[in-house]
Amino acid sequence: IVDEAALAEALTQGRLRGAALDVREVEPPPAEDPLAQVPHLLLTPHIAGLTEEAGVRVAVAVAEGVAKALQSAAINGEGW
Repeated sequence: IVDEAALAEALTQGRLRGAALDVREVEPPPAEDPLAQVPHLLLTPHIAGLTEEAGVRVAVAVAEGVAKALQSAAINGEGW
């Protein structure tokens, strides 16, 4: 959790060398986004979870969950 105003101040004053945000306090950010002009700040449009790697991790987690549920049902003699 990030205090966006404190982050902007720290970056502007050089107390922090850089930062990157994918999720913002308000989404979508306002048209006159105060963070848009802050130095050394990378802003992404809330897409970090949409990478190929993230998709693979989600697919594996879902497949493992389904396999675990099926194994549990088979062990307990439950049908689907």
